[in-house]
Order: sequence, then structure tokens, then C-alpha cells
Amino acid sequence: MSLISKIFGISKLQEEFKKAISLRWHLAIKDIQEFTCKIDQNTLKINEAISHLYFDFRNNLFSIHGNLSKELFNSESNYQIKSIENNENIIMSISSCNKPDILIMKVRISRNKIELIGTLKNFFCVLPYNDSWEIINEAKKLIKDKSLSTIEPLKKTDINLNELEILNNKNWLKIISSMDIQAEYKIVISDFFIKDAIDIEKFLANKRTNDIINEYNSLENWEYINQFDKNPLDEIICTKTFKEQYTKHISTRGLGIPDWFYIAYPDVTFFLQTNLQNIFNEMNLNNSSLISNDGFTLDFFRAIVNQYISKNGLLECSINTPPLIKSIILLPGLGINSIDLEDHLYKAFQIFGDKYETIHHNDYSTEYNFFERGISFYTKIEDKEKKIFSIDIFPKCNAKTIEGISAGKNTFAEMVNVYGEPKISSSTTDDYWNAAYSGIYFSFKKDKNNFTYSFNPSNYQNKVIELITIIRS
Repeated sequence: MSLISKIFGISKLQEEFKKAISLRWHLAIKDIQEFTCKIDQNTLKINEAISHLYFDFRNNLFSIHGNLSKELFNSESNYQIKSIENNENIIMSISSCNKPDILIMKVRISRNKIELIGTLKNFFCVLPYNDSWEIINEAKKLIKDKSLSTIEPLKKTDINLNELEILNNKNWLKIISSMDIQAEYKIVISDFFIKDAIDIEKFLANKRTNDIINEYNSLENWEYINQFDKNPLDEIICTKTFKEQYTKHISTRGLGIPDWFYIAYPDVTFFLQTNLQNIFNEMNLNNSSLISNDGFTLDFFRAIVNQYISKNGLLECSINTPPLIKSIILLPGLGINSIDLEDHLYKAFQIFGDKYETIHHNDYSTEYNFFERGISFYTKIEDKEKKIFSIDIFPKCNAKTIEGISAGKNTFAEMVNVYGEPKISSSTTDDYWNAAYSGIYFSFKKDKNNFTYSFNPSNYQNKVIELITIIRS
């Protein structure tokens, strides 16, 4: 973070974008009267060529409106936002909606300007921030809402992942807007907790456990004392790494690591402690932005989190990672509760990380097998947009249908009891019988000891489901 940002905080322009990105809402900038455009070696000041910009962070869309917008920007006005680096200077990678794999430009939001930087065409446009701009941002309504004075627990039943993250971010913004907290912690919430979608309930659970450790030195001490109390407290619940690494004794936390960091990022803290020398070798600690006279800076911890995510893909306390969702719900003909059929493949990468195996099935489809999570996504080879058309669920995945049927747990008889008689299919070379219903089918391994070319239900009543596949109805 630059010195000016440390002293004055982020600018109004950056703040509006950060809120809109975090809440996945819309942001429109109107009344742009003048901007500077450099095409090749020619620099021009242009009036009213762009009237306004529109960012839709819910659907990852970006559009430019104005008299000359199509002539200036590759004959298009509507684009897709491929990725967002939500750092001090926000950078968005923009592609064509028709050819999403080809980057058209980058949009950079700095303290007092918006820059459009061409990748295919050699153009560089600077839109200096002007008080005459009208910034329309739904997040403004949130901050001004007087009802946002208390933190309400998230009701996670029958709600999809995006809605959960939005509600979670609202609760963090309540803290920023309604509580008297230090400026540094406002930056922590904005640049860490909101950016990484840290689940506020998991944070509070870990914090409650941490408070107990501060008083009793270990969770074991507290549990021993608590059992003799006249009014014993409920069992302490916290996240997996926090419980395994930071509840045995107060001394396990590590020097120089602030409470908020190991409470919100116990997995990253453990990664830092066990890979300290390698991390220090990779990072330039002579860089004053990473270390100061007071110890490690926020930039250091941001770099460590980014490094952990790049290596592991998941954060233990993030609300939008599968291990923290009690169960993935399978929706026949539609997808799962966090990813729809026809969604772009990158959504699977966002949620499940980058640990997957690519398997090509002849010339028809490509399977992206997230083996550690027990789930696969399929795209058609001919589909350049890489839209998901099928999802496989294996026993390792903590997933079930709305009716409670899971791979690796339920039997053929239990499936029939819930859904009725299925349509059975297979081939002589296939190792499985497939029991099909509308938008979903369940696979059972063939009994090689009692092999027949026709399916005999009596032989499979107690056979466990090996695989569940979601397809279009």
C-alpha cells in the first residue's frame, strides 16, 4: 500500500469500486465530459466520446456508452470481465463477449482516474476523476441504511453461494460503517476479510475460542474446568486448523502474527509457520512495504495470503469454499447449489481451486476432475466458451440431493424408495449400470460374480451408489 493510502486511506473512487466488487452489485459512472486518449503515438483530448461506463459485478459485464465508443474500442460496447485484482489499484481484465478467451483491454482504477489500456489495439485512455461525475452504486444504500446496526447470523438453508457471500459482506460493511474501530482494522476488513470472503460466523467462532485460550492457556484446560461449572457453556466450535494448531497452548500462535490474522486465516498462519524459511527466501524482505520497525506490514500478510491461495486454492474460513458448506446440494437438470449447468468453467475454478486433472474423452468432451473434492465438470471440446454441460459427483464429495441421497452412502433400494423405478441403461463395455431419472442418473458397479447382460434389480438392492451425474433434463 502506498504511503498516501496509509495516511489518507483509499480514495472515494476506489472505495466505490471496492464496495461494488465486494457486494457484486452494479456501478455506473455518468457525465464523463472529457478524457485523454493515446492511440499509437497520437495523444488526443476528446469531449463527449464516452458518456458513461457501466460495471455489472454480479454477472461480470462491462459496457462503454458514447458517441465514439464503438469506433474507439474494437467496434464493441459490451464486454466480459474475466478477472479482477482488487488491490489498492483495482485492475480488471476485459474480454470480448463473443470471444471470452481473448483479452481486449484492462481497466485500472487508481486514486483519481480510470484507465482503459488496450491489449489488441495500441490505445491508452485516461478518464480523470471529476466531481461532476455521477457515481451510482448500490452499496451507498447499504451504508446509509440506519437499520444496519447489529450483525445478524446468516441463514444458510435454501440460499445459494453468491447470496451467502453478499450477505456476509454486508455484515462486514456494517462493522466498518457503524462501529468505532481503528482505521487499520477498517483496511483489514476491506482488503482481507471482504476480499477473501471470510465467513463472519467462522471468524467469530474462532475469536470466541481464542478469548478462552487467552484466559485458560489451552482449550483442554477450559473443557476440564467447564465440566464442573454449575452452568457449563456449550461445546466450543471452531475451524479445523484453528482447533488442531492453536488451541493446545497459547504459545503455539507464533511471534509477530496479529490475532486477527491467525483467527481469520489459521490455515495460512500454519502454512507461514511451517514454510517460514522458504517463504522468506522467495520474498524480498528488504522491501520496506513488507516489513517495518514495528514488524510485518499488512502488505506482507496480503502477500502471504495470495501465495497460499495460489498454492492451495482454498481458504479454510472463506464462505465460498466447499469444505465450509455443510453439504453441496444436487439439483437434477440444473447443477449444484453453487454452479449451474451452462455456467462458464472458470466458476468451478473460483470455487474449487486449481487442483484438478484434465481428461479428454475422445473428441467429444473434456473432464476437469477435482479429485481432492470428489467432483468433475465436463465441457464440450467444440465449445470455445467452455460452458459446463455435465457434473459428476463421487463418494468423496460431501454432496446430496434435496431428498438426501448421496454417492457412497445410499443404496439402490433407498434410491428407488425416494424416486421410484428408474430407466436402466448400460453397454457391454461399461462397468456400471446407470439408473436414470429426469436430469440425474445414479451409477452402480456391475456385479462381476453374478454377471448378466440384463439388469436384475434383486441383485442390486443393497448396492451402494458409486457415482451421481447431473445433466440437462
